[in-house]
Amino acid sequence: MDFVQETGLQVDAEYFFNYYEANGWQIGSQPIRSWKAALRAWARKAPAAPGPKLSDKEVFRQAIELHRMEEAKQISIDNPPLRC
Repeated sequence: MDFVQETGLQVDAEYFFNYYEANGWQIGSQPIRSWKAALRAWARKAPAAPGPKLSDKEVFRQAIELHRMEEAKQISIDNPPLRC
């Protein structure tokens, strides 16, 4: 945390630590040689939010789930389904 404060990086240091601790301190299949360089790169890639960004597939999955939830809400509250 001292490094983050000294450099003024806008990152969640605990999140960074836990993420790479869980991944064996590797980026892909390569071991991290410099955690300071990895933290600077992390801060450049996601300055507004800590951690890696969601993949397009994950964003799409979440959008579909939200759409389904909204449809279910509309059907059950606004327009009950017709029964034959």
